[in-house]
Amino acid sequence: MATPGEGGAQVSTEPPASSHNIALFFHGGFKVVSIVWYWICTIVSDSFVVNFVVCIVLLGLDFWTGVRTILPREKRLFWMAMMAATGHWVLACIIALFGLSSYIIVAIMGLLFSGSNLYGYFKCSREAQADLQGYINSTSNNLMQGAIKQQLNQAVSRV
Repeated sequence: MATPGEGGAQVSTEPPASSHNIALFFHGGFKVVSIVWYWICTIVSDSFVVNFVVCIVLLGLDFWTGVRTILPREKRLFWMAMMAATGHWVLACIIALFGLSSYIIVAIMGLLFSGSNLYGYFKCSREAQADLQGYINSTSNNLMQGAIKQQLNQAVSRV
């Protein structure tokens, strides 16, 4: 974002691009490492407490990592990572519910951290809300048009 400086010159108030890349690296890195740790932790350690603490710390770091410096060209990657991580934790909870994993509490915590992060960023993003509203409007319009066409076709076929 540029602001007027001395003599009318535009001065950028955004941090340098390298800080964007670092934030994006840690944003994605903590997500990936926490997910990988969740699936391999029993191989690394037999202690539930150690595995639980490491996973929760990684999830906390992911939650804490500030990503307000994501550049517009990186928005799609940011939202895909947010949704993929939340989707993973939903899947991990389902798998744990069926008894295929004994770490259901970690999966629930992952879902809570990731889901609340996604919800918070979504509520703060006017653009994401506008995109969702546009999707809902177009979907409802298509459904209504399809229903009207079906009713008209049925009425015409009776005549």
